[in-house]
Amino acid sequence: MDTTRLEANYGNENLFLIGIIIIVILIIFYFLLKISKKNNKLTKKLVNATSEKTSNKLEENIKQKTSTNRFQDEQGINQPQNFSFEKRPKRIPSPILQEINEKIEEKPEHSLPKYIGYEPINIFTQTEPLHYPYVIMPTRTKCPIKFPQKGRSGRKGYKEDEFLLYIQKYFKETFSIYDDRYVLTKTNRYEPDFSLLNEKDGINIFLDIEIDEPYEGINDINIRKATHFQLADINRNNEFKNRGWIIIRFAEIQIHQNPNGCCRFIADVIKSIYPQFTIPHDLLSIKRIEPVQQWTKDIALTWSKQRYREKYLGINQFGYIPETVGADITIIQDEKVEEEIVDDKMVVIQEKAMSDMPEQNIVITAIETGKYVSFQYDQEKTIVKPSNFDGIIMTGYCYVRNGVRNFEISKMQNSCLKDYYCTLSLSADKLGIKNVANIMNIIIPNKKYVRMEYTRREWNSIYIDPETGELVNNKTEAETSIRTISDIQLDTERWGDNYIRAYCHKREAERTFYFARISLLEILDI
Repeated sequence: MDTTRLEANYGNENLFLIGIIIIVILIIFYFLLKISKKNNKLTKKLVNATSEKTSNKLEENIKQKTSTNRFQDEQGINQPQNFSFEKRPKRIPSPILQEINEKIEEKPEHSLPKYIGYEPINIFTQTEPLHYPYVIMPTRTKCPIKFPQKGRSGRKGYKEDEFLLYIQKYFKETFSIYDDRYVLTKTNRYEPDFSLLNEKDGINIFLDIEIDEPYEGINDINIRKATHFQLADINRNNEFKNRGWIIIRFAEIQIHQNPNGCCRFIADVIKSIYPQFTIPHDLLSIKRIEPVQQWTKDIALTWSKQRYREKYLGINQFGYIPETVGADITIIQDEKVEEEIVDDKMVVIQEKAMSDMPEQNIVITAIETGKYVSFQYDQEKTIVKPSNFDGIIMTGYCYVRNGVRNFEISKMQNSCLKDYYCTLSLSADKLGIKNVANIMNIIIPNKKYVRMEYTRREWNSIYIDPETGELVNNKTEAETSIRTISDIQLDTERWGDNYIRAYCHKREAERTFYFARISLLEILDI
């Protein structure tokens, strides 16, 4: 047998088998590919069907809500919803709708918190007896800011639209002004009457301007409630100031009688923390507003029966003020800001104010709790930290005379319990001629008592000795002392812009003081 021929046949058979195997593999691969394409088409159909169903359902809900709203509008029914649809939305294609749904489900991202860029100086804090206007400022130097969101659902006050024009006139160049914003806290949603925002150069001033009415603007006397009575807004004020806001509250009657004066007060508040702010020229000659004592709940209800608001507003009735519902309210809680906020403890409002207590009880409470008592004594205002009381005589440190004094309880009038003796305290490192001048320009019209550490300059005086007839050089050494002054006026005509003339309770006479020699400045809470 020919071995060469056998080997050739054997090789041909191997090639034939390999070819068959390759063909089988290709056939299997083809069928697998065809099955895969079929499954993909099926999956795509299922996804589109699901999306189509979701889109149709959304459109059906929108139709239903729109129809309901239209029916309610025709029937004159108020809308309680926070959302309204003015136009029927177009049908959204399924893939786009799916993409939108995915974005909605994502947790919103927030930028890093912003902080106030000014030093809180509360010259205008509310004191006893409680009065308008008053200011609440943040107590932390680096206080995080809670930004407002667009949307308003509450009813506007009677004077809001009118006063908005005044605010825009004087502050539109410096602030962004809104009357349709709300602020979300951990537990509440608040709507400022007016929001004034200035983020230029990192100053970050956020103002909440409020108009307080003694009772609701409802015509039915039997159902309207007392509002903004003493301490009623304390928890709201605290939540705002802990979130970097300055709250300025006016009584409605002040807005009505002197809106320009109210704007001047706002400008003074801004100037106290923002020296670069220029008070509008038209406001410089405006008469400042007169203080209005804040009402109690009982007084507000009495005024309601007497139609007190209607009388000073010059109207017969308030009329119907429709509810305004924001169409684009999106509630987003900024968790990063809330994590840094430390809220005050909630205050339970007592029906009877501490100021209604007899003087004896106020003094005893002050001694037991380490607090202070402000009162009027012999036609002089003062504030004292009492240390002893025998039922007739109160002994304590007086911050007007700056020493221990005795007071007959029978001669004390308008006594009020205070947590601290001053509303503002600035030490030497925060003072300077410009800062003192700025503060004094605000203190003077508000007739505040100022307690200060003052260094009198050394000076020489020459006199003739009557016995010898010789000239004697009398040198007076520099003296640093604590003294309280009142009835403060600028002494520009005699000495210049950096001098004041005031009554000194230490010397019991008028004296002139130079700003640069003040190393401690406190505004007494009286």
